Amino acid sequence: MSDLIERIAACDTLPVLPAVAIQIIELHNDDDLYAAKVASVISQDPTLAAKLLQVTNSSFFPFRREVTNITQAIAILGVNLAMSVALSSSLIKMLRDAEPSECNLDHDRYWRKSILGALVASELGHAIPGLGRGDIYVASLLQDIGVLVLSEVLGEEYISMYNSARNHYDLVLLEQRNWGMDHAEAGALMLKHWNMPDQIIEVVQKSHCLLSASQETVVQEGDLVYASSLSGVVAEQWLANMPEEEYVSEILLGALSHLGEDNYADVVARVIDAIPSAEAVFNISLLSSDQINKIA
Repeated sequence: MSDLIERIAACDTLPVLPAVAIQIIELHNDDDLYAAKVASVISQDPTLAAKLLQVTNSSFFPFRREVTNITQAIAILGVNLAMSVALSSSLIKMLRDAEPSECNLDHDRYWRKSILGALVASELGHAIPGLGRGDIYVASLLQDIGVLVLSEVLGEEYISMYNSARNHYDLVLLEQRNWGMDHAEAGALMLKHWNMPDQIIEVVQKSHCLLSASQETVVQEGDLVYASSLSGVVAEQWLANMPEEEYVSEILLGALSHLGEDNYADVVARVIDAIPSAEAVFNISLLSSDQINKIA
């Protein structure tokens, strides 16, 4: 494991944060934070500003009238959620632009799960009192970023294993068996290097906790950790073209008990409603009509 940590630290081909993402991260630690300061940073990047408006006007956030400028978007979303949406949009663009053209990693699989998981997490953030949608959206979107780290550092040996893993649980077991580290730990190392907020790093590092601990134990970690970990399990199952694994069934039954059946059903319905907008925003096909019909 220590050898792999050193290899990650020494790898000079891992993605480098764009300047606007660095500025947004720095805003998280700004004691004198206000909306105009956030608007000024986001407006420096016209592409990012346009993406924020696109997301704000999508069915993620169904407002009664069209949002036409950054100041208005921040006023409606709130400073923290606006920063989270902008940061995640910047990171997605950076990571997708950095994908090697000759890499055999199944990037479509990676992004479908990451974006769908972020959608689920965002709606869980809406459903669980006191749980901010911004932090959970970013943390859930990034919870598998360690896959990209390990594929870059370990190359084809890792990519072949990732593409052939039967499910996420098997992938984690194979990672730990072969390298003594799973991609949640590798992702946390990357986020520390990027100086991401400690809370997001912790959630990413613990994103597999539902795969390895009792739900009662995970719930004690706090709603942010639980909801983010749950979002990954839900997203993977919705994308799977096979019956539920036993561990998935147990986790989903626990979610019904923890959240309440009506609350969970509302989350599912809102995610399904948001999928067409998400596919347009991120230029990706998330779920087929057959897959949607199975979960609706």
